[in-house]
Amino acid sequence: MTANHAEKILEVRGLTKTYGGEKRKGAKQPTPTLDVLKGIDIDIYRGDVVCLIGPSGCGKSTFLKTLNRMNDLVPGVRIEGDVRLKGEDIFAREMEPVSYTHLRAHETRRHL
Repeated sequence: MTANHAEKILEVRGLTKTYGGEKRKGAKQPTPTLDVLKGIDIDIYRGDVVCLIGPSGCGKSTFLKTLNRMNDLVPGVRIEGDVRLKGEDIFAREMEPVSYTHLRAHETRRHL
């Protein structure tokens, strides 16, 4: 194993993502909560090839969207746990997500 392969690129500990639990105007009860990711732990090292395999609806895309912070502004979403990209907490205030929803395909390259 070379020194590059020992470098941890991504570390995920106890990642949980929950939807719901918010009280809507005029509602007597808050919306039900739904844990869509529960306690995910994974380490990915430089040079690793990683595949997310599972049946439809098991959370593969949800996990990737969480890493990409695509649900940061979605109301009712709570994310708990620790995710570090090259040692940096991806949910820290200094790590602002980039909004890709307004970009056209040819404009996205400059934000990557």
